[in-house]
Amino acid sequence: MPLSIEDCAATYKVLILGDDTVGKSALLDSLVGRTFRETMYPTIGVDFVRKIFEVDGALVQLAIWDTAGQERFRSITKLQYKGVQGLILVYDVTNELTFETLKYWIHSIQDEIARPGGSYEPIPMILCGNKSDLIRDKKVSTAKGQKMADREMAFGFYETSAKTGENVFRAFHDLAFHITDICHPKLVSNLYTLRPLSSQTIVI
Repeated sequence: MPLSIEDCAATYKVLILGDDTVGKSALLDSLVGRTFRETMYPTIGVDFVRKIFEVDGALVQLAIWDTAGQERFRSITKLQYKGVQGLILVYDVTNELTFETLKYWIHSIQDEIARPGGSYEPIPMILCGNKSDLIRDKKVSTAKGQKMADREMAFGFYETSAKTGENVFRAFHDLAFHITDICHPKLVSNLYTLRPLSSQTIVI
């Protein structure tokens, strides 16, 4: 019997952020089993998918918002920060500029989520260096990506490939685990164990 939203113990809002052309939509296509497209067009506004993960025996759902990365759509992105519980921040390993502009996205996150007085609750963020299959064109080293993740206190760092599927499921599952540990810790019995688990996709 297929899994449904009613089977989930919790649903979490997640944003996937980064400049246009870094492959955010392609990552989601890979996550939900869509065929990889060599030619991708910029997302206009937002796209939205749901995916159910099993986390330590409990089913949780990520409601993932794919936001437009172009400058003219960043105001739309800011509206989506309300109620966010997890973040996937993406750059293109073959384009150093997309790595440098991570600073914009991180500052935007801090500005939009901060409470009065400048404090904010920890929101798990996973950093993804996408297009890892393009080895010969790589401009941003793994070490540099890891250093950025460490400096910004990301909950995880992965080099991903939407084309081959490398680390795509793992990155989102890792995020689902950390959100659950913060928001519903009783659902997580072992903080240090991340097992390869099943998932179910609902695309809307």
